[in-house]
Amino acid sequence: MKRKTIEERTKRRQQKYRRYFENAGPLSIDYSRRPVYNLEQAGPQRLLAFQDDEGFAIALGVIEQMNTREMTVVTPADDVNRVASLHVGSLHLNLDTGTEMRG
Repeated sequence: MKRKTIEERTKRRQQKYRRYFENAGPLSIDYSRRPVYNLEQAGPQRLLAFQDDEGFAIALGVIEQMNTREMTVVTPADDVNRVASLHVGSLHLNLDTGTEMRG
């Protein structure tokens, strides 16, 4: 089996992100109503996981904007009723290119 180069793996991840978010839309979330892990890292283009009550990621989103109570997240998820918590990740994500940026 041929090992993939770093460039090949990077390109594949970018394609997967673009495909995952291709039909995504903005969703407004009142984040004061549920736990948010790593809230201090939250900001525009930050990757975010929607978690169920067992802590498993059920969807991803990218923060578009936020204030002290609400955030607008671009996500393919359309129902946040099962979301028990939010987890702000360590990556910034450019939705147009699928490029990850460490933040």
